[in-house]
Amino acid sequence: MTELTLCEKYKPLVRLTTRYAVVTGGRGSGKSFAIASILLARTNQYKGKTILFTRYTLTNAEVSIMPEFIDKIERGNLQEHFHQSGNTITNLDTGTSILFRGIKTSSGINTAALKSIPNLVLWVNDESEELVDEQTFDTIDLSIRDTDEHCEVWLVLNPADIGHFIYRKFFAAYDVSGGFNGVRDDVTYIHTSYLDNLDNLSPDYVERAERLKVSDPDKYAHLWLGEWARNKDGLVYPDWIEIPESEYPNTLPQWYGLDWGYKDPTAVVRECYDPVTGTLYVRQVAMLHESVPADVAPVIIADAATFGYRPQDCIIYCDSANPAGRDELRRGFSLNAVDADKRDKNYQVGWLRAFRVCYCGKDIKREVGLYSYEPSKYDKTVYSNTPQDGNDHFCDCIRYAGFTHLHRMGVVTDKSE
Repeated sequence: MTELTLCEKYKPLVRLTTRYAVVTGGRGSGKSFAIASILLARTNQYKGKTILFTRYTLTNAEVSIMPEFIDKIERGNLQEHFHQSGNTITNLDTGTSILFRGIKTSSGINTAALKSIPNLVLWVNDESEELVDEQTFDTIDLSIRDTDEHCEVWLVLNPADIGHFIYRKFFAAYDVSGGFNGVRDDVTYIHTSYLDNLDNLSPDYVERAERLKVSDPDKYAHLWLGEWARNKDGLVYPDWIEIPESEYPNTLPQWYGLDWGYKDPTAVVRECYDPVTGTLYVRQVAMLHESVPADVAPVIIADAATFGYRPQDCIIYCDSANPAGRDELRRGFSLNAVDADKRDKNYQVGWLRAFRVCYCGKDIKREVGLYSYEPSKYDKTVYSNTPQDGNDHFCDCIRYAGFTHLHRMGVVTDKSE
């Protein structure tokens, strides 16, 4: 058996004395490595119990998270002690299992199924910044109540902004600052950064952090040191870059976004992605008033013809609130119109903020300059993580068209550790 060496800051998780553990850190902090290693070891502490490992969305655990655990089993030469079956890893010596589940499934929030898991003693929610609904957290939290064992709940996350309920519930409420390591009441706080993990990082990886430290200290503090963000200007997309239309790359694969309106304007954008630079490009196509699908289709067809696309070549991600309009684009104009994924707006906004975005179009420019977060109810000098309604027709369709298409392509933001 090979012994795995972990940062000392993670040692409280080996035998936690509090109900809650809040594990925060920035990129490269080694959280995933430590959590997987400790959870496998923790299966030896119970007999026939269950550990639940969740992410907000976890469509394929065998690809997205289970390899992290299998790697630790193989590193420790523990293959004869563990068995994997589907989305479950079981300790053969103790009968204790780790179940991998998503809170959100294709049919909706999955709390009912998660609440009914027998012998559940430990819940670990990974990437907790994506869980923005406090009620969902409370529902699962209250179901962790095994009478034979000390029950635990771990929240593992890269800190978001201070409007997130985790900050309010576990930091502001306890008067605890981000970066704290220690215990306050029934909560254990563990915080690490890449500086705690330098022995396991390549020089190139560390150099990326050091460059950002010089060029953008606030972004460095948030991404690499794992500090909670304080959005003081309130703008949702402060870093988007305006470019002239001549710099928009028509030679890359193109797709469209469509936000239906009648009393509100209908917004049409064209997008493309450069995988070499990681840049999402957005071009305003039209802003139409009191329009119907028969008004929208010719605009898209004419725009597509300028770079050689036929109607059937045009992928159009439509606002799903108007399925009849989508169907009319398909039947009447042979356009490849599909519903965009509009769920989890807050998550999609945060996801899109991680990209470099270049845009052209006067109405996009106007919206980007006005589109802001709601002020925090708890501190009016900072902002929540919920965008305000209004000034968002183009921003909405850019968001859900970009998110839907890039997910279909398998493009993800750099959230790796």
